[in-house]
Amino acid sequence: MFKIQRVFSLLIALGGSLFLILVSIMLLDNPKLHAHSPSPVEQAGIAGDANGSSSYTVTLPILFNNYCGPSWFRVPLAGPSFVTGTAKISQPVFCADFPAGVEIDVSGSVSSLSNGSKLWLFVVPYPGADYFPQSIDPCFGTPVQINNATWTGIAFLGVAGDPPERFELILVAADGEASDTISDHLKTGCQLGSFKPMAAANLHNLNISELDSIMLKSIE
Repeated sequence: MFKIQRVFSLLIALGGSLFLILVSIMLLDNPKLHAHSPSPVEQAGIAGDANGSSSYTVTLPILFNNYCGPSWFRVPLAGPSFVTGTAKISQPVFCADFPAGVEIDVSGSVSSLSNGSKLWLFVVPYPGADYFPQSIDPCFGTPVQINNATWTGIAFLGVAGDPPERFELILVAADGEASDTISDHLKTGCQLGSFKPMAAANLHNLNISELDSIMLKSIE
């Protein structure tokens, strides 16, 4: 009986420790949740009761407000035929934040890419399945620029004036035909003066392979 009680107590202690670790990570991730001096409104929550003791009103922050981390179970992009290659996003770093609508320099490494294949960047607002292709020159449908073992590109997290959001930045390899489809989509958007996203279902029909992804945040 005592052994069962000890095991039960240990499980409760471990569960509490894991919860505290998770809360600490979320607090460190979001600067808006860091400790601060009480505002006049918060100070007003401290009052004395009839017997002279003090009572406190505590307002807990919403821990998941603008939290950046693994967010939803998005199915990685993968077409009917796998496009070989290895590529990574080096810059920006995971959970970096940028003003909405500002051009972001993106770069990384690449090797063993299939002949004729191109690299493309997509931005996906959380949560959703709308993939916005990114391009240095969208009116010409330009893919990511590759220089030997490195690549460079740009990306935008929404447009100026948008509220803070989370985004996933995705790097894919596309064969020649798939790359032309993405390029033509951007050219059409340029002609219409409005860039629309590409649906995940349509992208899964192209010969593309998702190689890397990171989470980012936009800020005001």
